[in-house]
Amino acid sequence: MSSVNLLERNVKKILSSAGFDPRLRADLEGYEIDVYVEYKSERIIFECKQYERSNLTVRNLIHQWNGKQEELGVDRVVLVLVGVSVSEDDFELAEKRDIQIWRGEKVDSLLDDIVDGTTNLREKILLDLDLGSDEEIECRIEEIMESYNVQRDTAVKYLRGEITESELERLSEIGESLEGEFSEGMDILSDRDIRRFKNDETYYGKPFREVVRKMGELGIQDKKVARLFVGDKGGTAHGEKYSKNDTKKIELLVEAFGYSFDTVRDFVFNKQPRMRTLRRAVNVRSERTDLQLKEIYNYLEGGFTVREIKKGQTERRDEDEDEASVPSSDEGDETESRETEGRSANEDEQAGVEKGAQEEKESMKVREANQAVIEHNEGERNRKSYTQERSGDWSFGQTVLVIVLILSVVALALVLLS
Repeated sequence: MSSVNLLERNVKKILSSAGFDPRLRADLEGYEIDVYVEYKSERIIFECKQYERSNLTVRNLIHQWNGKQEELGVDRVVLVLVGVSVSEDDFELAEKRDIQIWRGEKVDSLLDDIVDGTTNLREKILLDLDLGSDEEIECRIEEIMESYNVQRDTAVKYLRGEITESELERLSEIGESLEGEFSEGMDILSDRDIRRFKNDETYYGKPFREVVRKMGELGIQDKKVARLFVGDKGGTAHGEKYSKNDTKKIELLVEAFGYSFDTVRDFVFNKQPRMRTLRRAVNVRSERTDLQLKEIYNYLEGGFTVREIKKGQTERRDEDEDEASVPSSDEGDETESRETEGRSANEDEQAGVEKGAQEEKESMKVREANQAVIEHNEGERNRKSYTQERSGDWSFGQTVLVIVLILSVVALALVLLS
């Protein structure tokens, strides 16, 4: 067994002073537990981490002890962290995993209570660990909730000494403001969220008041999703991506149709409708409140105009088509015969037109071929004629030249003989 550090001793001191029976470095299913305590049927583990400077990833520690909690079958895990930065997201994750986090300030406050002789130390710890309390404390909690119009968690924190009476009054005023803007705000928002609202803080870079307002307007239960509808809209929440156009479409439909956020979101994600189509659907809805979104959307995608849908002409057209497609028993054979004859006549006429066009094309090709042959033959004749003419002209010139030469020779001979 390794040596016990100061933090572990302080946690044991706090629990002992509150009337519990804690054990240091207890062995539980082969694991060495820093501080272990039992209360009634509850088994509680305190894991103490103290650092001067640490880059400890609190999220990893939460996941690690969530797994150990299930493996060991304990009811509560409390991470006592000193010298470690704990973010708001870490607290939210711990709440989801049913894990408590005590920071150094919490330990110091409980140690001060021991020094000051605080009589309700045990109740503070029981309430903090959600282990129940006696009847008197429960009555006091209900009284505070009713008097200040705050949540149970706020009343409990007041009794624990974590908030003062003046802070309790401010939270009460904020609660009234939230109920005015967002009727379900007090049921959904945690005390940490109410403090964000009170201090006009941001949440993932977005004004938290605007996030709360969007939760109320759109009926969103999750603030991480609601923040995607504030400011530069769009993003990812819980692994689900919302484009900027998705947020605009959802807002438009929730306002126009009054459906729940989840219903509209599923429609937008599944159908991927165009914004122009949705605006036309809203136009129809302004007069045809009896039609549901999917009905209107299907009519628009089917080629009906806004005016036709508003006037109910889609229903009449449907009836006409149904009547036309099902002939009466008396007229069935005659109608079928007329339709058959009509189709045959149309088919024959179409066949004749196509045949005539084909014959005309073939005749044109023959005429073009004949014309090409004629032009070719005429060209050959012209070429031969020209060659023959040039050939005849050349033979006559040669004959004349020969005669002239002969005469010249004869004349020269006569001159010499004389």
